[in-house]
Amino acid sequence: MSRWLVVLLAVVLGACADDSPAGPGSPTGIIDLGGGVKRVTLTGNYVVSLEGQGWDLAAARITPDPVGSDFHLLATMVVQLTYDAQPAGFCKQSPGGGGVTFASLDEVPVDSASCSWTSAQLGGNFEHSDSAWTGQGYLFRDREAAIKAKLRIVSDYVIGPDVSVTFDIVGL
Repeated sequence: MSRWLVVLLAVVLGACADDSPAGPGSPTGIIDLGGGVKRVTLTGNYVVSLEGQGWDLAAARITPDPVGSDFHLLATMVVQLTYDAQPAGFCKQSPGGGGVTFASLDEVPVDSASCSWTSAQLGGNFEHSDSAWTGQGYLFRDREAAIKAKLRIVSDYVIGPDVSVTFDIVGL
């Protein structure tokens, strides 16, 4: 009898607790970092579908799939953020001085003079839980070829068929 009471208490307290860093009423997978910056986590399961969740820039919301999104998670041989229509795309940015990653979103440059617009190919679809792509920075342009945002990968994992990519993004 006491075991059922413990289970019931855990369910009730879990349903009432809001220990999310996003705060009360925040959508799952989105944290407002202030100054227009959002931290977004897109997930997918490549056994169910190669296409995972998407991001709608204008509404600042996660979509359950590519429908209604500006870009979405795709897990094939390469995990990537991709889009459905050209000329939308991503431009991978490189830090000055020969580095390969950025320490913060502020460091990602907005110069697009030497950009090749394609998918943001983060890396191979290998199992890892240690954020293999952290620090990669990108610009994103929409279907009208207007640069709309910059983003920086914060964390990622591929565990079995489950894929997750978290990034900071700000509109430009």
